[in-house]
Amino acid sequence: MDLVGFSDGGNIALTFAVAHPDRVRSVVVYGANLHPGGLTARTLWGLRLALAGLRLGGLASPRLRRRAEVWALMTTQPDIDPAALAAVTCPVLVAAGERDVVREDHTRLIAASLPQGCARFVPGATHVLPGEDPARFAALVEEFVDESSRPG
Repeated sequence: MDLVGFSDGGNIALTFAVAHPDRVRSVVVYGANLHPGGLTARTLWGLRLALAGLRLGGLASPRLRRRAEVWALMTTQPDIDPAALAAVTCPVLVAAGERDVVREDHTRLIAASLPQGCARFVPGATHVLPGEDPARFAALVEEFVDESSRPG
């Protein structure tokens, strides 16, 4: 199967490929990270500030308390060991926007940790390219899947 994942979906795709490398033919991830430290400092600081506000609001609101629990996950998860990516032997495109919330060096680390990893940065794009320009994102995915499925 070919897997495509965006942001947390990319993290899930990487986790699945590590656990089941024999079931995956290719993987495309966009805006994935191995741990919260892979995010830009500004993004991580913003998440923590928002979490503090939600926790404060959660003192009076069960709804905000539940939202705080979800936001807390973004400050502690995922937790993927780069060495574990060596188990993924299929071609993997690790893509991000030129203006992504995931640090460029972190995206490059993910690609370098994969035996057949390839990093690609989309000029001018942000973290939410799949929503902002679905056709551009689809073309990126289709090109990689087509290339990786060619023999030899």
